[in-house]
Amino acid sequence: MCGISGIFSPNRKIEETLHNMSALLEHRGPDNTDFFISKKFGLAHNRLSIIDLSQEANQPMQDSSGRYVITFNGEIFNFNELKKDLSKMGCLFNTNSDTEILLEGYAKEGESFFKKIRGFYSFCIYDCLEDKAIFSRDLFGKKPLYYFYNGSEFIFSSEIKSIQKIISPNLSIDYDSLSHFLWKGYYVDGNTAYLEIKSMLPGQILEVSNIQNNL
Repeated sequence: MCGISGIFSPNRKIEETLHNMSALLEHRGPDNTDFFISKKFGLAHNRLSIIDLSQEANQPMQDSSGRYVITFNGEIFNFNELKKDLSKMGCLFNTNSDTEILLEGYAKEGESFFKKIRGFYSFCIYDCLEDKAIFSRDLFGKKPLYYFYNGSEFIFSSEIKSIQKIISPNLSIDYDSLSHFLWKGYYVDGNTAYLEIKSMLPGQILEVSNIQNNL
């Protein structure tokens, strides 16, 4: 269980915002915390080391070209199989992590690579060249990913409270969604206890590009 978070914003101090968000996710990943900042976009990662314990496997991680950056929470069950296939395509790897498999796979094949993934995950891959981010969540919805979008900025995180800290007190209770949660113990249809904060749906892929020019 790792903690991931990030922000697209033309107005906020990106580094300061990321530090505030990741501080609330330390319990999810006590082994390492690091950041990536580019223009008006930033990523944070709180790492719980499981597969590859080396520092080279820390995140956010950049691909061999430097174009793509990932922050990832979860586990890819078939990453060894995917690694063999990518190696045959000429990919070279610096770690034994499943994170690097996602990163290099996307660099090679784009979103079509996601169809090959078997596991529980949520992640964001940022394209430094096109200034856009791709988000994906596993089909079973095991790994959470929440987000806030108000037309000018996009904020995401593994937990609601780190988004809430940034945009509070401008939040409205979603009483229908909260009632469902108290009744059955989970949210539905991408809703949360707050009208302004949504959850990515299981299996959903979301693209956010250059927030200053809107989605």
